Amino acid sequence: MLIPYHDEPIIEKAIYLPLLIKVLNHDLKAIAQSQLKFKEPYYRYVEKLMHAIQKDSYKTKKYMRDNNIKVYRLSYTKYEVIYKGYGEVRRFTKHVLKTRSKELLEDYMLNRKSRHPSMW
Repeated sequence: MLIPYHDEPIIEKAIYLPLLIKVLNHDLKAIAQSQLKFKEPYYRYVEKLMHAIQKDSYKTKKYMRDNNIKVYRLSYTKYEVIYKGYGEVRRFTKHVLKTRSKELLEDYMLNRKSRHPSMW
C-alpha cells in the first residue's frame, strides 16, 4: 500500500505522540517524588509540554478520523496502519522508537519545528 507523502507525518504523530505522553506522565511522577527544593516550576513545565503534545494529538486524531486513517498498536514495536481500508504492519526497533521520541521531545521542549524531513 502506498500512503501519500502528506499523510505520512500524521501516521508518525499517531505513533510517537502517545509515547511522549506516557514518558511525560512518568516524569511527572518522578518529579513529584523527588527531593527537589523547587518542584513546582519543573512540574508546571512538564505539564505545559504535555498540554502541547495532547493538543497536537487531538488534532492528529481528528484528521485521521476525517480521512479514514487508523493506527493500532499491536506490540511495543509493531503497529498496524489502516489507510482508507487498506492495511499494513509497520515494525520499528526499540532504538528507532526511543531516538525519534527523544528528538521529538527536544523539539517540543525547544519550541521548534520538527527536524523530520516531512513537515509536521
